[in-house]
Amino acid sequence: MNTVVLTGATGVFGKFLVDELLKNPLKIVLLVRASSLKEAEKRVKNLVSKSPNKFSVFQCDLTKEDLGLGEHECLDLIKDTTYILHAAASTKFTLPLDEAKRNNVDTTKVLLDFAKKCSNLKRFGFVGTAFVAGKRTGIILEDEFKHSKGFLNTYEESKYEAEMLVRRKVGKLPITIFRPSLIITPFQRSGHNPISALTLGLFLARRGFLPILPGKENNRLDIIEGTIAAKAIIKILLKEKLTHLTYHITSAENSPSIRNLISLVEDKYGKSIPIRFCGNIEKFMEQVRSITHFRPDFAAIYKKTESFLPELAFPKIFDNHNLQEELGVQTFSVKPIKGVETILK
Repeated sequence: MNTVVLTGATGVFGKFLVDELLKNPLKIVLLVRASSLKEAEKRVKNLVSKSPNKFSVFQCDLTKEDLGLGEHECLDLIKDTTYILHAAASTKFTLPLDEAKRNNVDTTKVLLDFAKKCSNLKRFGFVGTAFVAGKRTGIILEDEFKHSKGFLNTYEESKYEAEMLVRRKVGKLPITIFRPSLIITPFQRSGHNPISALTLGLFLARRGFLPILPGKENNRLDIIEGTIAAKAIIKILLKEKLTHLTYHITSAENSPSIRNLISLVEDKYGKSIPIRFCGNIEKFMEQVRSITHFRPDFAAIYKKTESFLPELAFPKIFDNHNLQEELGVQTFSVKPIKGVETILK
């Protein structure tokens, strides 16, 4: 039986990946960062309720050689592993760059070093992000990577460097790169996971705390539901032969506009939301300085959103033709705006 090693199972998106893996006849190993095996198992139990006996949980440290595993544990895993899916990452946009790199780049290097030892490895799947495109605008193709446009936050920059590491192993390891866009998952008020950028943005807009936004109201924001993204990733990961290296797990031409999102909130709460769009990032920053001068109470709000709100001034369409071709579909993620309704409840 094939063995899949998954990192990031206890993350917001990890639960969806586990649920999809459980639909297949696989031995599933979850690598979980924790101070003890008992704590690791508890973290998984709290987040993954289905079929707890169908996977193994290993306490690990992705910053250490051989994943911080014991010698016998590591040797057994090296012998058994046929698939690795590296989905663990720090998704905080505001981390200092060196900390973001430790969490996203250094851990990827450790996984790649481990993968080299797995003689039965069929595929190393890396879950990156479509937003490695940074400050690029327009149509972003799946086969494109290198650019010098810069980044909007340390998350984008560290994930770009992590993908660069992975790409250097092409030809040496069976690499596949997945680039999801903004993943939508149901908002849980009682959960311990951080609130997503989209959830925070919609909440602040509804309360009238974001009277000005960058970009234009017809600019699109690529969002994808967690269940749909996970299903596509696992299907491609386990496919015997693949045609491409990189896949955008995105909504592409089906992405909603900012106006679509605002209208959804307006319809949900039955009131109009006054918002003015400022165009490019320079004009937006000028308007922010002006409004916070007269409304100092807005300063903290725009400070809190400065790591992700500027994305609206750099509109993109993440082309996903590689994905469509591999899945044998004509379109992907129809009406993704429906997923936004799950975070408005």
